Amino acid sequence: MKIIPNEIFFSQVESQLQQGNSVRFRVKGHSMFPLLRNDKDEVLLSALPVSSVPQLYDIVLFRFKGKHILHRIISIQGDKYIIQGDGVYLSSEYCGLNDIVGVVTHICRPSGKVIPVGSIWLKNWFRIWLLLRFARRYLLAILRRVYK
Repeated sequence: MKIIPNEIFFSQVESQLQQGNSVRFRVKGHSMFPLLRNDKDEVLLSALPVSSVPQLYDIVLFRFKGKHILHRIISIQGDKYIIQGDGVYLSSEYCGLNDIVGVVTHICRPSGKVIPVGSIWLKNWFRIWLLLRFARRYLLAILRRVYK
């Protein structure tokens, strides 16, 4: 497997999305744990339709301080989106609509199971997880040990 620098990889992702194609790639990092697992799960990313805007709880790929990050929208304040990883309990990022590159439509597990992120089960899971914000630190510590 050849390793491609992030700048090159994400410029290709943006190019494909601008052409109307969806892009599937394996996630790297732990900030979306436990929903997305580092180097195991894949996401299917699509461009936002021209006339729509991202919704609360969507997982989006966005540009932030020269990097591309895949996190969840946890709040919308006017034209600003407050975004945070599921595995993060203190910090969050802010971005505008122009910074959002695409939105995750499906999660692909190593078993071959494909989960649409718009499913009722998953949306309820997101809401509960966000309500547990201050308990997440302890829950994440337990889950990380279980998944090791």
